[in-house]
Amino acid sequence: MNRRLALPVLVVSLMGLVASTTSAAPPLRLPDAAPPAVTKAVDAFVAKHTKAGLHIRVGPKDMLRIHCPIGVRCDKAYAYRAVKHTTRNPDVHAFSYLSFSTSIIGKLDATSLQNAFGHMYAIVRPAELVKLGWDVRLDSGDVFRKGDPKFTIVGYSKGRLQARLKTTVTRVGGHKKLCAPPGGRMPAKCMIDRKVSIPMTITFDVPVEDGVLDCKAPKNRARCG
Repeated sequence: MNRRLALPVLVVSLMGLVASTTSAAPPLRLPDAAPPAVTKAVDAFVAKHTKAGLHIRVGPKDMLRIHCPIGVRCDKAYAYRAVKHTTRNPDVHAFSYLSFSTSIIGKLDATSLQNAFGHMYAIVRPAELVKLGWDVRLDSGDVFRKGDPKFTIVGYSKGRLQARLKTTVTRVGGHKKLCAPPGGRMPAKCMIDRKVSIPMTITFDVPVEDGVLDCKAPKNRARCG
């Protein structure tokens, strides 16, 4: 009688052990299966810049323009002053975003910019992958905040901000646009992911737009968002 009862208890215990072991194991990650053209473009980009580094220049002919949400008026009474720029060249598309306190409005100088700086980030995409319809980004960390030695405001002269971001890209990854079904899982053929180590420098020597941007006014909506 006791022997017959012992066997089911042992079986249940073993099943519980198998279930807990299986659930604790990390999920198996399948490698990406991106098309050859995409893989080739990513590998070529990584090979080109791993040793030489990636150098992006935002120069005097550009401008860091005011970035303001729709439906608000970005002036001294607003919460912050953000400026942005997108650099496009044959190698990369680089979006730069810098946020300051509104104390810099009407007072653009080196001291004001250094004291009012809050944070910045950059989104960099290989241009060749953009052409192929893929959103592939260079991952170099999240947001660079005031005091982070990777981002330095050098000064402000000749009506231009001089600053530098010096960091390391650790990952190149992304997906093909409009590839996953609505609410569905992204297929492996639509993804690419590479661990890398690419030194990246973004150098700014660029005018900064000053004044007020009224994103409540319909005439300015094209600039707002």
